[in-house]
Order: sequence, then C-alpha cells, then structure tokens
Amino acid sequence: MPPAIQTSASRCTAAFRTAGARGPRRAAAVCAAASQPQQPGLDRRQALLGLAVVLVGTKVQPALADEGSTPGTEIFYGQASPPTSYGGYGGNTQNAKADAKYIFEYPTGWKSETVNKRDKGTQGVDCRVFNPRNKLQQVFVITLGRAGEDNRSFRLTNVDATLEGFAGADYDMLDALGGAILRKDETREIDGQLYYDIEFASPDNHYLASITVNAGKVYAMFIKSPERIFPEAEASLRAIRESFHTIDQVAMAWFEAVKLSSDEESKLIKLKEAVASTAAGSAAHAAFLTRGTYIRYLRARSWKVDKAAKMLLETLKWRGEYKPQELKWDNIKHEGARGKLFILEHADKAGRPVVIMRPRLEAVYSGNGDERVKWLVYTLEQAARLADEWSPDGKMTWLIDFVGYNSKNSPPFKISLQVLSILQNHFPERLGCAVSYKPPMLFNILWRAVSPFVDPNTRDKLVFLSPSTSPEELEKHFDPQHIDDSLGGAIPIEQLWSFEGYGQRMQELDAQAAASLQAAQAAVAAGAKQGKPSADEVALTADFEQHVTVI
Repeated sequence: MPPAIQTSASRCTAAFRTAGARGPRRAAAVCAAASQPQQPGLDRRQALLGLAVVLVGTKVQPALADEGSTPGTEIFYGQASPPTSYGGYGGNTQNAKADAKYIFEYPTGWKSETVNKRDKGTQGVDCRVFNPRNKLQQVFVITLGRAGEDNRSFRLTNVDATLEGFAGADYDMLDALGGAILRKDETREIDGQLYYDIEFASPDNHYLASITVNAGKVYAMFIKSPERIFPEAEASLRAIRESFHTIDQVAMAWFEAVKLSSDEESKLIKLKEAVASTAAGSAAHAAFLTRGTYIRYLRARSWKVDKAAKMLLETLKWRGEYKPQELKWDNIKHEGARGKLFILEHADKAGRPVVIMRPRLEAVYSGNGDERVKWLVYTLEQAARLADEWSPDGKMTWLIDFVGYNSKNSPPFKISLQVLSILQNHFPERLGCAVSYKPPMLFNILWRAVSPFVDPNTRDKLVFLSPSTSPEELEKHFDPQHIDDSLGGAIPIEQLWSFEGYGQRMQELDAQAAASLQAAQAAVAAGAKQGKPSADEVALTADFEQHVTVI
C-alpha cells in the first residue's frame, strides 16, 4: 500500500477507535429449552444453578440529506437487506431513501431489476440496474457480512481473492479475471473511508469495480459492459463508479436516545452525586460511569436511588479490586481457544449482540477456575460495550447450546455461585433475552415448576428451541445466515468462528476500550488541574445536562 494511503488509513483507524465506532444494529435475545433425555450424571443442584444463571443474568440513522442527482441521472438507494426479506427492495423511492445503506447515480432510463432470494442468499447480490437497450450493460452491488477472500474477516487484505469470491455472481467475471487484457488498481477515500477501485477487461467484457467495508459489511459494486460498446459509454459508466458510496450514519448509543421523565432525570442526578466521591480521581470509574450505567442501575432497583446507589457502589468496589478493564485478549485468549463462549459478528434481529455459550466445550477439571471466570467477565465486558453501541436498549442476547451438557462439563458449584453473583450484582439490565437450545430434561422440569412464579417480563425473555422446532421460530430471533447449522442455521460451524478471526475482533474492541480509558484519564487529569468545582458549578452543570437531555 502506498505511504499516503497508509497514513490515511492510520488516521481513519485512530478516529474509529477514539470515537468508539458504533454500529447500526438492533437485536433481541433468547433462552431456548427443549425436551431431551436427561444427560447422565447431571444432578438437581447443577440443573438448578444453571437455571438460576439464565434467570439472572443506536445507531440511529438520520434522514438522508436531500441531495440532487447529476443532470441526466437518477439516484439508487440500496438497503443491503438480508436474504430473508428479499426481494424488491431498494430503488429511488422516498422509503428506499430513508433506509439507504449505500447510493449511486445511474443514467436516466436505466431500469432496476428485482433481486430474488436465491441470488441474494447464495451470491449476496443486493441490487441490479441495467441498460434496457442492451441488458448486458449493467450495474450490480454485492453486500456481505464477511469478506470474500476467507468468508470470515472484515478486512480486504487480498483484493484478488476477494474478487474471485465475488465472481460467482457473474459467470463472465471469472473469465475476465483469468484472461484479463487490462488491469488497473487504485484507491480513493471518501470521508476517511477507503474504496478499492479495480478495472479489468477480457476481449469480450469490461468491468469497473469498487469495494469497501463499512459498519461490518462488505459493499462491492460491479459495472459490466460488453467490450465493443464500452468506449461510447465509458464516461457515464465511470461516473457511476465515482458516485458509489456508503451512507455514513451518525451513531447514537441507546442511553443518548432514551427519554426520561423529569422525576427520573432528578433521580439520575442524585445517583451521580451519591457515588461521586467514590468515583473521584479514577479514570476506570469515569469510563464506566456513563449515563447508561446510571440508568441501568436505577432500573434494576425500580428507581429507588438509595438501593441503586448501594448496588452501584458495590460494583465500583468490585471493579476496583477485580479490574475487568485490564483484561485483554492477549493475556486471556487461551481460555477462548475452543470457542466455548464467544460473541457473534452479527446482532440478532432486535439489534442486540449475541453471546454463544457451548458448555460441552468446557474442560472443567483442567486449568484454573479463576481463569474461566475471567474469560466470562472479559466476554461480558466486550458484549456490554457492543450492546451500548448497537442495541436499542443496551442489552445482549444469550444463545446457550446445551447439546452434550452433563456433569463432566458442568462447572464446579463454587464457580457457578461466583458467576451467578457477578451476573446479578455487576451486570444488571444487560440480558435482553436468553435462548436455550436442547437443555437437559431436568432443566426443563425445573423451569416448568418455577415459571409460574417468575415475573412475566423475565419469563418473556426466555425462549426454548430444539431440533424439532420449526425454522420460523429460530428466524424470529436470528438471521439463519448468521447461525451455524448445528443450531438450525445456514452456516457450517467451522465457518462461524475461528480463533484467529475472533482474536482480531477482540483486539479491535480492546483498542477502543483503551482509547476510552485514555480519554477518561485526560478528563480526570484536567479536572484535577482545575481543582474541585464549586457547589454552584456542580448544580449548574447538572441543570445544563438535564435541559440538554430534555431537548
């Protein structure tokens, strides 16, 4: 990569990490259980603890600017919708404009073609626009959740392999790549986002392509023309590629969008004051104590300030001793090597991050139990960070795969109690839904016994699935393209998770957390320099925050 491009990419990466890079996803969580013969050796205490753990535990897209198209062209607003919602989406209507994820201009008179589910599901084709006078002259855009070169990574580290991965969408493309008589590769940058522009041609067909990654998706535009008529249309075809870009959506965390009553706002300010002396001078506490944190703890204690303050102070003490913010991929990754507990790359259909747990992969009687708890806490911290960025309510979804669960892989009683305490005391209001897939019979029996006494809101968070459950039940909560086939999804299990790919994602989140902590350290240092604000200044700041929230 040329030095200029590297410098630009570095600036983009730094800005991404500093800003926190939130994503526009919405999701819902589930806990599914289905009858199966009781696994040998699983006693009542273990099943009850497992059930107890389950029981305990925005990117808002603004209206698109009203931008006009170049004379003689129209704007196509692409939605990058999942295969299950196809076809007939995208276009130049007002509805398509409001939901656009990418746009491009095309010549007036060209026609858009409805993409069927097969093309979208197997090839990732999101839209197709063609010249009615010669349908072989066309534009199509492919959108995928993973880069084509390895079906796992979000990075475009090998453009040639990526192009070959996309070639299945057009049978002439592979021939043009293999027998190219022309090949040009360039990059351009729009608002800090890098686009790879590739031009290649065979004796029969000429292609202009542009590939980029935005908010966890790969967007690839291909403009195809028969070589014999390319020269006469060259200017307009190049203009199409130049106009292609994704929509840079403004991120807003759920707690920035939530509207509180004046009474609730007053209680939030009182909670801040109640923990201020404990949090003072600590950058780690400052980074943790977001507006969302105060709202979650107040909700967990029914907006009783004294109870919420007691709970939050206990959490601050625990965080000061346990130091979860210091857990990093590089010093805890050995616990994640088997894929027993990890976060999916994609949100569920409610926009929440999804944590998958597979107890059968837990080697209980080897290694250190404390390390296992650290891996759980590390995963919860990362999922919580994503929940604040993606989710409409700051919550996550748990998908628990109970296949093969028995006493040999059930955690020791002491570890279970420790996990239960951490979940209920230090991660309140984080579980949106829990899905249990094929739990033991005893688990089912216990759930049937206690469910009549469980709060309806909690009961609604639990979802039970089994191999006999209809695919529609799974699709209520997850896109099958994001779930492995062992759970009823469409992705081979070996493609859903890889140690190397997961490590890269976690290191990116670690970098974001480090940037947040660094910003908090700077703020704390600046506050110490200026000295403690007066009571009038504190009151004025609180009043200002309240009015800003109302606005």
